[in-house]
Amino acid sequence: MVRLSKSATALAVLVAAWSLAACGGGAKVGDSTSDGGGGASTGASSSGGTLTVGLDSDPASLDPTGDTGYAGSLVTPQIFETLVVADDDGTIGPGLAERWTVSRDGRTYTLTLRKGVRFHDGTPLDARAVVASLRRSAGRASPWAADLAPITAMKATGEDTVVLTLDRPNAPLLSTLADKPGMIASPTAVEQAGRRFGSQPVGTGPFAFDHWTRNQELMLRRNPDYWDAGKPKLDAVVFKPLPDPTQKVTNLVAGQVQTVDYVPPELISRVEGASNLELEQGPGPYNSVVYVPMNAARPPLDDANVRQAVSLAIDRDSIVRNVAFGAGTPARSMLSPTSWGYSDEIPAIPYDPARARTLLGGREVKLELQVPPTYTQAAQVMKQNLAEAGIDVTLRRMDWGQLIDGFYKGDFDMQVQDLLGMQRSDPDGALSSFYAPDGSNNGAGFSDPQITALLDRARSGGDEAQRRPEYVEIQQLAQEQSPYAPVYIPNQVRAWDSKVQGLGLSNDGVLHLTDVTIG
Repeated sequence: MVRLSKSATALAVLVAAWSLAACGGGAKVGDSTSDGGGGASTGASSSGGTLTVGLDSDPASLDPTGDTGYAGSLVTPQIFETLVVADDDGTIGPGLAERWTVSRDGRTYTLTLRKGVRFHDGTPLDARAVVASLRRSAGRASPWAADLAPITAMKATGEDTVVLTLDRPNAPLLSTLADKPGMIASPTAVEQAGRRFGSQPVGTGPFAFDHWTRNQELMLRRNPDYWDAGKPKLDAVVFKPLPDPTQKVTNLVAGQVQTVDYVPPELISRVEGASNLELEQGPGPYNSVVYVPMNAARPPLDDANVRQAVSLAIDRDSIVRNVAFGAGTPARSMLSPTSWGYSDEIPAIPYDPARARTLLGGREVKLELQVPPTYTQAAQVMKQNLAEAGIDVTLRRMDWGQLIDGFYKGDFDMQVQDLLGMQRSDPDGALSSFYAPDGSNNGAGFSDPQITALLDRARSGGDEAQRRPEYVEIQQLAQEQSPYAPVYIPNQVRAWDSKVQGLGLSNDGVLHLTDVTIG
């Protein structure tokens, strides 16, 4: 990581968000003083102040089983905790489970829970609560059903002991449990709130839900009964949706928010010129890529030659240089270089419009490219690139909510997307989500028997060195099939008010706020 002072030379950073558009118009959707929404009591003050965070938009939901977007990935870890956690080098450590054992055959995981932990509604975190939460995450309606499918049985064998039985060894399981599938929700609150749980969340995290006024603010308050004594330091966190990038940075400079989710490159100079702000930049999180999904179930993109032609027609170097202003690297695959599954053995994807024309074989190809506000300039470059290869592209601008809704419904030809909301150190998290037939991010509807077999083999066990060759081969095969054209790996950036202490970069891309204070 490189720490930049206010007087540092110009930095251009493009870190965009998987963030979903807010719905409704200012309607209050939760209140800790009324319907059991899980707000914390004020308790003893931490005297840490209130941190206000500017986001691209509201989360779609605060239910870990109901939101796969980036905005939600910044908010939900403050409310919910996972059974285990991954540190910055990917090592799995204790979370709500203080220890665990794995059977010799790799099919039985026995987790021992921390004692004395309570949900924000006062109910105890015990083995039955954990099993209920995991079963919900594994349910058919959950986006994480495929991730937890190897678990055939979940049992509470005591007050603080959970036993997970698998149908086969699954090496990425602990990494999976360190992400949203392993976030534990209060089963009492889930039952009481029903469909409203996404706007009245109750977990065990350092901050408890207070209220949420759509399109205005979402407030969390310090959990006074948090199990990690002395934390968090802040009294409250407020998330404000600020979809206009200029307005967001203006609010940051003016001190109306203390940090933001990203800073567009054209506004970096304003941040650097502000004496009250700090910047920090470094490599993107484990899974961080801007990419173009192509609908493999819709002609002409059901033809791998057409998809590969699109990928070859994209001038990645030009986009990194002229759109991201050098704050990123051309992507070779759907993994970033910080992932242990990444390899320089995977060849760079050349800019080759002549080869793209050959693959099209004289066919007239017309496609629509759906574009969120974040990537308007990148999409314009892609449109010009594809025209040089004989592909006629119509740009359709959409907000993030429309874009992602269409992605999961398969209602698109191509889109400009990014992956920033999956905090898994194991490469299986990203690769299986895109390339497994039932993957949580496989909006392209892609399936390839050889890739599926390699995914199964890589999951079956072994250490990183043993599993890595399968993941490298998957990425090489994916280049040939191109259901997702990786474009570039954006740098990670944090900008914050100089009075804020404890903020910084992380390999999972999450805002870690338990030690943050405001001076």
